[in-house]
Amino acid sequence: MVAYLAFTNEKWVVALRTLGGSNSINFWSPSPKKLLKEIEDVMLYFYAEDSGGPRRYIHGRGKVKSFQVGTVKEAWERYGNKNGAANLRIFLKLLKEGQSATEPVRETSPIGWHILDEVTWRSKPLDITDLGIRVKLGTWRGRRLEPWEEQRIIRDRDWGFPPPIL
Repeated sequence: MVAYLAFTNEKWVVALRTLGGSNSINFWSPSPKKLLKEIEDVMLYFYAEDSGGPRRYIHGRGKVKSFQVGTVKEAWERYGNKNGAANLRIFLKLLKEGQSATEPVRETSPIGWHILDEVTWRSKPLDITDLGIRVKLGTWRGRRLEPWEEQRIIRDRDWGFPPPIL
């Protein structure tokens, strides 16, 4: 199975964990493009950067069920706080923080929706830098994981499921 290391906003992680997001969450993107051409059934590992530092931390993972393009308002109406925000105003603010384009984000702006199921959150973030997994500075969307990288990630004992027998 293909795995992808997806960059996210740490505020999205905190909000979803607080609001109880575990199924049919929206891993949205300010850009209405898929992370990968064949994205369905891909396992996404959510990582955020250490504020101001070179370290990266995985906070959880989820399996992509589908990809859609819709407006910010449509995403809010369909998924509500499973967008990782308590209300539409905060959702818009998160989108603005995550955009690289100069156009303003509005309720009518198109965004990408990666809908995830089988979401698992870590009780503490996993420092992938210590595992030898590198992500170039300035990588905004993420990248495909090599099989050896995913093996190192899932071997860690802090997942909400038993570690694999290798």
